[in-house]
Amino acid sequence: MSSTSAEWRWHTLSATVRGAAHVRSGLPNQDAVLHEAIARGAIVAVSDGHGSEKCFRSHIGSRLAVEIAVGALSEFEVGHADKPATEVEADAAHLAGEIVRRWRAAVSEDWTANPITAEEAAVLRHEPVVVYGATLVCALLAADYLLCLQLGDGEILTASRDSAEVVQPIAADATLIANETTSLCQPEAERNFRIRLQTFDQTPPALILLATDGYPNSFATPEGFRQVASDLLAMLDQEGVEPIAQALPGWLEEASQQGSGDDVTVAILYAPRPTSETRP
Repeated sequence: MSSTSAEWRWHTLSATVRGAAHVRSGLPNQDAVLHEAIARGAIVAVSDGHGSEKCFRSHIGSRLAVEIAVGALSEFEVGHADKPATEVEADAAHLAGEIVRRWRAAVSEDWTANPITAEEAAVLRHEPVVVYGATLVCALLAADYLLCLQLGDGEILTASRDSAEVVQPIAADATLIANETTSLCQPEAERNFRIRLQTFDQTPPALILLATDGYPNSFATPEGFRQVASDLLAMLDQEGVEPIAQALPGWLEEASQQGSGDDVTVAILYAPRPTSETRP
């Protein structure tokens, strides 16, 4: 799936695939992805539902998470058009609380509208919000800044065409060990969000990649995963958007089968070379 922000020629590609382990066990895909083109950029979000026995509606929780994140970031961008970066950064801290508040309200509405079955009631050991537990990685790309928010595991990478540099705007959370992760369902979840604003003095990165943890966990090393961003940028420059968008689901399925076995979800923002730089 792909979309385009016409004014700035940003293309968005995304795909989500059911993990090889989930296929074998009969579990549904717990991931979700959503993106929206805006006048001067794009908004993207990926979410990973926990998928454990106690989180038996986390596939719904992840869907609600990306819908709410994209909506909140869209409103934020409109409300901060033409405002200085210092004000954008200061107000971004409030976004986490707003996303958590809206997600909890949506979860409560779903819980009321869809009463649990007897089978679900038998494994209910926590407050209902835990049933929908999910992580969230999202980004707002505006004309002169990139705003990234992350709760829990997953990755954001940016790749520059001029320097061939791959950057991780939000470092991995050192407090997370083994398969533990912070979550939207936890008390005071907004305090666990990591937020980064990157302003563009000259040229923004040519590629921005968001992924649930099933993708980076399919690589032997962090360096191997970061190479994906460079490789994707080179392929997009050479082959164009549509061939890569069509191939992406198959690549993700292969990564899950040969790597983590988990659901794998990716969203990519890509800016083609300016016309004057386009090579034959």
